[in-house]
Amino acid sequence: LAVDHHAISILVDTLYIIGGHAGDIINTFSTVYGYCISTGTWSEKGSLPVHLAAGAAMSHDGRIYHFGGTDAFIGHAARNYYPEVLMYDPQLNDWQAVAPFTHSREHITCIRVDNQIAIAGGRTYNGTGFAMYDRIDLFDPLTGQCGILSYLPVASSGLQGAMMDEKLYCFGGEDLSDYTLSNLHHAFDPASLNWEKVSQVP
Repeated sequence: LAVDHHAISILVDTLYIIGGHAGDIINTFSTVYGYCISTGTWSEKGSLPVHLAAGAAMSHDGRIYHFGGTDAFIGHAARNYYPEVLMYDPQLNDWQAVAPFTHSREHITCIRVDNQIAIAGGRTYNGTGFAMYDRIDLFDPLTGQCGILSYLPVASSGLQGAMMDEKLYCFGGEDLSDYTLSNLHHAFDPASLNWEKVSQVP
């Protein structure tokens, strides 16, 4: 299956490819495939309940959580964004909605922060233009609650992030309100709730 804008996650020794869309940017997928690293084989897993592309996923405590995504990239039509956090249970080989994701969007990134999952940046499209997001949501898999952690210094979609030395680092991204790319690099300290600008991506 040729696919892009899919989400990706790892459970034990299996790499999961989740949703996405075809190169024609019209057809989105609900299919999920697993690549077993130890055997070098692929298998089809339980499908998402809806077709989704440009979402993000993160594994936690033996399950995969999927956030956001859109059902279509058709021309200039307004897009629908999935309003629930989805959880995959490998024992049941099935997905279920476990919590509301009120500010659902696409082109987000997920970062594990201690035992919680941060969902940063993103964008939505209403048929006439893009709305860019600077919010970082924080989802707690234990309680099923999703709240706000902080706000990015610059609204961005398509960025990437990682947690290291107890700081959350965010890199790059795009601003489709004026179609510019970013080489910015910021670090967030969850303890002090402070941001700092770090050396730019070369």
